[in-house]
Amino acid sequence: IVGLPADSTIIRTRAIASNGLNPVWNEKFSFKVYCPEIALLRLYVEDGDFMGPKMDPFIGQAVYPLDCIRTGFRSVTLRNQYSEELELSSLLVYLDMRRQNNEAEVLNPHIALQAGRCLSGGLQKTSASPGIFSARLNSTDQNDFTPPLSPILSASNHVPIPMDLAPLE
Repeated sequence: IVGLPADSTIIRTRAIASNGLNPVWNEKFSFKVYCPEIALLRLYVEDGDFMGPKMDPFIGQAVYPLDCIRTGFRSVTLRNQYSEELELSSLLVYLDMRRQNNEAEVLNPHIALQAGRCLSGGLQKTSASPGIFSARLNSTDQNDFTPPLSPILSASNHVPIPMDLAPLE
């Protein structure tokens, strides 16, 4: 895991001797991630039987933001050091992500934005031009709007800002 210092973790699997075509690791790992918005899952494959003139045991890697990962079985395509896909090189992995508490249930900032729009009717189509929308958040009391917070933000310094957006003329 690559991310904040509290989230960054390196775990190594055991080396599979003399099986470069179809190695099977069958190992389970668990990570606790505090800030998934900026954390990346990096799968790095290197040659365990490294010998020869080649100076680097690197074979391939794959890097994905945690917010973009879905649970279940996934085929992960490996890429070289120039981020080019390696033909016929992929990993079959099973991913299972669980939230630890219900307070931080909404971790994606885009979902928090959608929740804020839904409070006052959300996006409304304007009659001026087709395809143009305006967002309105009408709040009479500054303290009645509390959007779901990301773990990055703290509730003490978060002040909601009333919005009134209209199409450009």
